[in-house]
Amino acid sequence: MEARKFKPGDWVAVRGDWNSPLMQVINYNDAAPQNKFGLGSNLVRCVFYRNGTRLEKTFHQSRLVKSRIGKSLPGVATIKQLHNRL
Repeated sequence: MEARKFKPGDWVAVRGDWNSPLMQVINYNDAAPQNKFGLGSNLVRCVFYRNGTRLEKTFHQSRLVKSRIGKSLPGVATIKQLHNRL
């Protein structure tokens, strides 16, 4: 079983995807069925907003990377916009 990388409230993005939205971690999906390797508890539920609509998506924690910026820059929705602003 892997250690948990993120806490609720952390800002994350999908690793290697410049158009990935900045997302906030809600919780780990402990109700997910465990496979034979015991990887069910490493699924992270994230929330993000697109066109004013709140969306939730579940990712494996190894696909996500923690964002150092997070909510300190309003109006930044993707990693690409963040890179262009800096």
